[in-house]
Amino acid sequence: MMILSKRYVVTDSDNFTFGKFPEVTGEIHAIKKRLTHKPPYHKCEMVIGYLKDHSLKMRWIELNPDIAAVLTAGELHSGNIEALFEACKTNRPFRAAYEGYIKQILLDIN
Repeated sequence: MMILSKRYVVTDSDNFTFGKFPEVTGEIHAIKKRLTHKPPYHKCEMVIGYLKDHSLKMRWIELNPDIAAVLTAGELHSGNIEALFEACKTNRPFRAAYEGYIKQILLDIN
């Protein structure tokens, strides 16, 4: 089954507002659910690093191989998350707020 992702356009003057991206929010919550019983070590950094750049630091992998395995297995539906990261790569404030939102969800911060 092929999951289609939206194409996002983020200009240099845009600000991140989570309500504008319900598909992204849904994917983040699904990933959070999948990682619920995994060790917490570097969880946020690993999720963000992998979905943003498809990269994980070796130290993170050594400390949390369970999360590394889930992220790299290719089973997560993250196309909208990744598309939004791609669209905002030149807008640092947007990207920082977006990453903060992902951390907030993963860490259950209200």
